[in-house]
Amino acid sequence: MTLIIVDMQPYFGGSQEPWLIDNIQREIRSAKKCGDGIIILEYEGCGRTDKRVLRTLGKYPKGLVRYKDDCDGSEIAVETMEARKFDTTKVKIVGVETDACVEATIMGLSYLLPSADIILVADACNHETRTQRNHGRSKIRRKNIRYINTRRKIPKNLYNLH
Repeated sequence: MTLIIVDMQPYFGGSQEPWLIDNIQREIRSAKKCGDGIIILEYEGCGRTDKRVLRTLGKYPKGLVRYKDDCDGSEIAVETMEARKFDTTKVKIVGVETDACVEATIMGLSYLLPSADIILVADACNHETRTQRNHGRSKIRRKNIRYINTRRKIPKNLYNLH
């Protein structure tokens, strides 16, 4: 499996929620334990990935940061997976914003890797508003993306993505 972390930069307000950081750190630790590839996508001009996320990644040899200049990070992610020989058959997505860069990256991945099992970890994704979440969710659902929700460390008032 390959874990893709989208735009966990302080510029994006939704990226700083403690529950989200905790859940993304959980996904990083799990990927490292399994020896999976980890790609952190950063939107150019929006600062560095949150230091807690980078600290959890550490000097993991199968983890790297890649930069993108628009919402869709799928081409950069696929190029990286192929060049580094990361798994392209099973991809897990976490990060922000559900209605923008997460959505665009998932849509691109579903086109570039049509037979891949693409998993959106609902409790390791965030968005600015409920309207944005619903907009992104409805578009993503049309592409048969699988959702999982660990239901750990997620606020009671946050609406689930499924």
